[in-house]
Amino acid sequence: MKTLIVYDSKHGIVRDCAEKLEHKFKEKVTVIKISKKKQWPNIDEFDSIIIGASVHIGKIQKSIKDFCEKNLDKLKHKKVGIFLCSLTEPAEAYHYIEEQFPEELQKHAIIKSCFGGAVIFERMNFVERFMMKKITKSSENINNVSEDAIESFVRTFQKE
Repeated sequence: MKTLIVYDSKHGIVRDCAEKLEHKFKEKVTVIKISKKKQWPNIDEFDSIIIGASVHIGKIQKSIKDFCEKNLDKLKHKKVGIFLCSLTEPAEAYHYIEEQFPEELQKHAIIKSCFGGAVIFERMNFVERFMMKKITKSSENINNVSEDAIESFVRTFQKE
């Protein structure tokens, strides 16, 4: 089975999670940051697709929304998983999946998960650092990405 992980990431947290997922799969996995590609991958070549995004100001990346909408008919015939990275508590973050992904894709996905999030100030510009320090009330890096959530995602995805 050929698996594709398609993601977009502003500060690299989703990339980090996509790479962790890649290393946990038994078979070879192709990982693509979609915003860096001039041409989207041909999803016909893959049996399963994992889609990853992060939440910023209540929205996921436009590139991920566009990818899902334009490939919806094909994605409905694939094994699909969706994950988000967000500082919002995982139980609360699921509403972003409901709001941001096409309803048909949500219903079709075998797993939808929120891995948590992180703030790594070194990866941010001055304005982002300033805003995140106000929001988090901290000047220290924060990492609440859940290794357990990633493990559970892989187990469920490979089992189905």
